Amino acid sequence: MSYKDEQLNELRLSSGNEYFADMSPDSLLGYKLKNPLEMGPSTRTNYSAKWGDFIKSRNEERFCLKIHGLIFWVISEYETGNHKVSTFRYYRAVCYFGLSTLIDDEGFLKSQFSESHVSEKFYENLYSALREFKVSKTDIGVNDKLIVPHTSAKKKKDFPKPIVEWLLNFNATNMPIVRLLQKFIQANLLIGLRPSEWLNVREACSMTKKTVLVVDNAKDSQGRANGHTRTLILENISLEEKRIIREFKEAFHQFLEESYQQFKSKCQAYYDKDPRDKTGKRALGHHHLDLHYGEGLCWNPIIPSIPLEELAQFNSDDSHVLQPEFARIQLVRLQNALVRILSECPLMDCNDQTRPTLYSTRHQCIADAKHSKMNVFEMAAFFGHASVKTAREHYGKAGSGWRVFKFIPDPESVALVRQPRVVSNLIEPTPAPMPLDDFDYSGW
Repeated sequence: MSYKDEQLNELRLSSGNEYFADMSPDSLLGYKLKNPLEMGPSTRTNYSAKWGDFIKSRNEERFCLKIHGLIFWVISEYETGNHKVSTFRYYRAVCYFGLSTLIDDEGFLKSQFSESHVSEKFYENLYSALREFKVSKTDIGVNDKLIVPHTSAKKKKDFPKPIVEWLLNFNATNMPIVRLLQKFIQANLLIGLRPSEWLNVREACSMTKKTVLVVDNAKDSQGRANGHTRTLILENISLEEKRIIREFKEAFHQFLEESYQQFKSKCQAYYDKDPRDKTGKRALGHHHLDLHYGEGLCWNPIIPSIPLEELAQFNSDDSHVLQPEFARIQLVRLQNALVRILSECPLMDCNDQTRPTLYSTRHQCIADAKHSKMNVFEMAAFFGHASVKTAREHYGKAGSGWRVFKFIPDPESVALVRQPRVVSNLIEPTPAPMPLDDFDYSGW
C-alpha cells in the first residue's frame, strides 16, 4: 500500500466507535452540480476566500500534496481537540467547495490543476475521505445537550453594559469607520440582526402606523431560518431608537456605495493602462494562480467571478450586484476597528479569553429578550431561527440581559418556526394567532 493510500485509509478509519458520518452528496461531481448552486453569494465568496487562505498556508511544493496535507490537517485538528465541532464543520464545508472548483461540470480535472500521475480520482478520494470521516456522538451531544464546547471561536456571548458605554463614548473624531462602528453597536443592540442582514433590511408602511421592518434571512439557504424573510414589529419604539436604526442603515449603505464607486474607478484606471491583459492579473498587480480563489478569474480577491472588462462597464444601477461583497468587507473592517479599540479599553478582563465581536451585539439582544421573558416561539421568529432550540442553547443567557426588549415578530413569521416533537416545561405554548396588518412593502 502506497503512502497516499495509507493516509487516505487513516483518514477514513480514524474515529471512535460511535459516530455520525456527513450527509453530503456521494461524489465530488454530485456536490459540484448541487451544493454551490444552493449557496448564497456571500457564502460562496467566504468559502472561496478561505480556500485561498488555506492553499497559501501550505508549504508543500506540489499542488496535490498541498490539498492532501490540508485535508489531513482539518481532520487531525478536530481529532486532537484543537478544533471543536462547528469549526470542523466549517472547514470541511470550505474544503468541499474548494475541491469542487478543481473539476469541470463533467467531473474531469481542470487543465490548470493537472499534474503528472494525478487525476480527478485523487481529489475524489480526498472528498470521500473527508465525507466519510466520523464525528463522535459525544461531540454532537446527548439528548440535544452539548457536553463539550460547541465552538472554537473566542467571541463573547454577551456585550456588557460598561464596555458598550465606554465604546460609545470613545472619541472617534476623524475616524469614520469607528463612528460607523458606534452606530452599528447602538442599532444592533436594539434589534439583534445577523450583521450581514443589514444589507437587506427595509421599512414597511403599516396601516396601523406601527414601525415594521422586513429582513431577508441570512441563513435561509442553509435551512436554519424561519423562511426567506421575517417581519419585525417595533411596537412602542421611541423616536430616538427609530433614529438610531435609520441612521446606521443609511450610513452603512452610503459606505457601500462609496466603496463601489472607488473600486470601479480603480479597476477602470488599471484596465485603461493595460487593456491587453483581459484577466486583469498583471494590471491589478496580483500574481495568484487560478487555484487561489477557486471558480472564476482571480484577478480580484473581492469579486473573483466578474471579469475586469465587465466590471469596467458597470454603472450605478449595477451596484447591487457587488453590494454583498462590499458589505462583507465593511463588516470585516468594523470588526477590526472593534478589536483595535477594545485593546485600549481598561474594562476588559485580561483573564477572559473571549472578546466582544460584532455578533456579540446579537447575542446580547437575545439575552435581553430572554431577560424580558419573551415567548420562545416569538423569540425564534424575531431573530430568524427555524427552531426554538437555537436561541435557547447557543445564544446569550437571560442573566446577561441588561435592558428591556419590547419588540415582536409578526404572526406569519412565528408560524414558520418548527414545532418540537416533545414540548418540555421550558417551552411556553404557542400564542394564539393575531390578526395581520396589511403592509405596503414599498421599501425604506
